[in-house]
Amino acid sequence: MKLAENTVTGELVAIKIFDKEKIKKQNMAEQIKLEISIMNKLKHPNLVNLIEVLGCKSKVCDVAALRIRSSS
Repeated sequence: MKLAENTVTGELVAIKIFDKEKIKKQNMAEQIKLEISIMNKLKHPNLVNLIEVLGCKSKVCDVAALRIRSSS
């Protein structure tokens, strides 16, 4: 999990990075697809909301809006 900032909006996002080779070796493809599908369907102010899924030859990344609550 990496913290990043949208350079256009300034919004903080969380980026979860999956190594495609590890996914294949550990037979986790279906689990990752299910996780992304569920995250895509859930929309709630207290949950992390999926913004985008990106992929390249060796990695898959999901980008989610980061919710930071004040401790007041």
